[in-house]
Amino acid sequence: MTPSDLPRPIHKIHERSPRSFQEASVRKYQELAGKNFYRDENCSQILDFLFIGNIETAYNEHLLCKLNIESIVDISNMEPHQIPRHRKSDCPCTCALETSHPRARLWLGVGESRNTDMLPYFEDISTFIEAARRKDKNVLVHSLEGDSRATCAIIQYMMKYHDMTLRCAFNLVKKRWPTVNMSASFQHSLEMWERKLLPGVQASMTFEEMSRQNAWN
Repeated sequence: MTPSDLPRPIHKIHERSPRSFQEASVRKYQELAGKNFYRDENCSQILDFLFIGNIETAYNEHLLCKLNIESIVDISNMEPHQIPRHRKSDCPCTCALETSHPRARLWLGVGESRNTDMLPYFEDISTFIEAARRKDKNVLVHSLEGDSRATCAIIQYMMKYHDMTLRCAFNLVKKRWPTVNMSASFQHSLEMWERKLLPGVQASMTFEEMSRQNAWN
């Protein structure tokens, strides 16, 4: 792979003024929030090609085929033999393809202790997702429950490649996937990611601030 082939942000954030970038981010949020995307109790569509889900989605061959999932980011920290039987679907794929579906997979062992930092994984995750997008492949990002690690992974990708502030990316994912419940360490990782992507620009939000506001509501 040559340097020119390496995934890059869709727009060069540093070449835009903070105000214009934030305004564009809000417009992007409004555009995406108005779309009628797929959603069920185990899975939700975030972008045209990007889905978030839990372990049930990852082990539901019929649904993966229905959603045309060809790439998977697995942050469940579980091997196939460790998945409880009741969380796997017996419903087979019913499409015309007679062989098993080949799917690219990125497996990441990310813990979820109070001190776990996801920042070191962001580049690998966003590169994998963006490479799939460029090949017109649908992507599922999943963790065990889909409410913390997978959520964090998708938000950071949208910040880097889809011109969204942390606030707009978080609000969009929360709207599409209300079960969002990220650990404090992952929230901190996203705040640090925004500082890295937008150096010198005031943070769009902090989770501590959001928690205080919610406490008053």
